[in-house]
Amino acid sequence: MDLKEHFGELSYEFKNRRFFPNSKNDYALFALWKDAQPFTERIREHLHDQFKVIADVEVTWSEENFHTNAQRLYENLIPSNLPKDQIVSPHISKIGSRVFRVFVVRDSNPHYAYCESVSGAIELSNKKVVDCKRLFRSWISNPYRVHSTNCIHEFYIQAVLLFGLKAFEDIMSGKAYGETEIQKDLEGANGWKSWNELFGVLNYCADYLVLRNFEELPSSEDDDIDFLSDNYQRLSSAINMVQHQDNGTPYKGRVRVGNTSIPVDIRFVGDGYYDTLWESRMLETKAARDDFYIPRLDHLFFSLLFHAKVQKDSVKDEYPEKLHALANELNLDWYNNELLHNDEGIAKALSGYYKANGYHYTEPMDPGVGRNMKVITFLPRAESPSNSLSSKSRERLARLFRLGASLTPSPVKNLIKSILPLK
Repeated sequence: MDLKEHFGELSYEFKNRRFFPNSKNDYALFALWKDAQPFTERIREHLHDQFKVIADVEVTWSEENFHTNAQRLYENLIPSNLPKDQIVSPHISKIGSRVFRVFVVRDSNPHYAYCESVSGAIELSNKKVVDCKRLFRSWISNPYRVHSTNCIHEFYIQAVLLFGLKAFEDIMSGKAYGETEIQKDLEGANGWKSWNELFGVLNYCADYLVLRNFEELPSSEDDDIDFLSDNYQRLSSAINMVQHQDNGTPYKGRVRVGNTSIPVDIRFVGDGYYDTLWESRMLETKAARDDFYIPRLDHLFFSLLFHAKVQKDSVKDEYPEKLHALANELNLDWYNNELLHNDEGIAKALSGYYKANGYHYTEPMDPGVGRNMKVITFLPRAESPSNSLSSKSRERLARLFRLGASLTPSPVKNLIKSILPLK
C-alpha cells in the first residue's frame, strides 16, 4: 500500500458480486474491554485461525484522559463548558478499565458487504470481521465488551489514534508491531506539539481540507482555522476539539496546538455554508499542499470570492491581493479587484458560476455566517419541483396580488394563496 493513500483516497470497488477496498490488504482492530479479558486466549486462537495477527498488545490509558479517550474513540462530543476532570463518558461502563487488550489483524482476501451494526447503521463492512465480533460477543454475558472496526476507514481512524503515526505506517507497510505493552493515550490527548503533528494524524482520520488562510500553516499560530469535511464529528474527535454544544454549534470549538488554543470552524457537506454539490466537489478534487489539503485552485478562487462578498460585511484587507493572484493563475481576464466594490458585478459573476455548475444559494446552518443580500438576491435559488410556474410568472402574479391585496376580502386572499404559491 502507498502510505500516502490517506483517508479521503480510500474507496470500494464492486466486482463479481462483492465489494473490495482499494488497498492490497484489509485490516481490522479488535479491543477487548474489561469483561472480555477472561476470554483473551480463546479470542486470540480464533483470530490466529482466521487472519494474520499483526499486533497483540496490552494498552493502558491514563486516568486523566480516560473519559476523553473514550469519547474520541467512539466519535462522541467533548463539551467545551466542562473541565476535563468533570467530563463523564457513557462508554466507560462498557470499557470498564483503563487497561485493555488490542489485536490488529490483516485479511488478504476480504469480503465486503452491507451489514447492520449494533447502532442500526447499514454500511459496507468486512463480513469475516463482523462475524468474528458477533461470535466473541456471544461468549460474553454482556456482548458489548468486545469492540472492533468493521471497515478499512474505521481501522485507519482508530489505529492511528491508538498507536501513533509511525507505528500505524509501519503496520500498513507490512511490519509486525513488536510491542506487547504500551502506556499511551490517543494521539493529541493533551494537545498537539505542532500543526505538522496534527495533520500527520488527521490525514488518516478524515476527508477534509483547509478552506483558506493556510499560507503560513502548518507553522503559524493564526487566529483561527476553517475546515471543510464530510463529517464534522469525526474530524472533531480526531483532532481532540472541545465543542460548543451549549449554543447549538458543535461544529465550532477549539484545539490546542503548541501552547495556543486555536478557534476552529468545521464546515461540512449539507450545512448550507456552500451549495451541497459544491462542498462535495471541493472534497473530491482537493489538492495537497505540503502535509495537508486545500481546495483546487478554481474552487479556492470562487469560494474565497463568495466568502468575501456574501458571508462578510466587508472585504478583509488581505483578500484583494489573494483573489488577484488566484485570478492571474487561472487566467481570468474578466476579473479585477475593482469588481470587489461592485455588488451587482460580483453577483453577476457568482451567479454565472453557480448556473454553469448547477449550484444554488442555500441558507447556512451556522447563524453567525454573514448574509449580504445585495449579492444573494441575484444568486440562483432551488425551485420547488411542485411549482411549475416560471420565476417571472410568479413575480408578475405576486405584484398583482400585492396591488389588490388591500381591496380583496381575507377569505378570497387565502383561496388565491392556496392555488398560486407566490413568493
